[in-house]
Amino acid sequence: PVPARMVTTSFTTARCISAAWQWQAALQRLVEQNPGCEGSRDIKEWNKLLARCAHGAQWSLALHLLRQLRRSGPAPDQFSLNSTLHACSSGTRWDRALALLAEARATRLQPDIVGFSSVVAACERGKRWQWATWCLA
Repeated sequence: PVPARMVTTSFTTARCISAAWQWQAALQRLVEQNPGCEGSRDIKEWNKLLARCAHGAQWSLALHLLRQLRRSGPAPDQFSLNSTLHACSSGTRWDRALALLAEARATRLQPDIVGFSSVVAACERGKRWQWATWCLA
């Protein structure tokens, strides 16, 4: 495990960089310095980074962070899922959004209207209407 002090410092650094809208540098620094982020139990900090991913259409980084949360961070919440789905949608990765939706449906973390809307929007951008109707079924 990574020492708690190192994780706290990294999250503080990431928060400062993220506040300056340099979310990509914040995310990369966080992931590089703390693979797994085992010491952090603050879902709000993770969600801030996921929101930056969504804003910047960084679907790959959002999926990576969500995997890290599931493995060793605090349990992802509805905001974590919605932000990751939105990042996939903004990045026009309808396939990733659908896969994440199917995965979420099989867990305790059920998608809500915000999550479904992101997936439908991703399918629309990818001209995959047949999959959009699957979301609504």
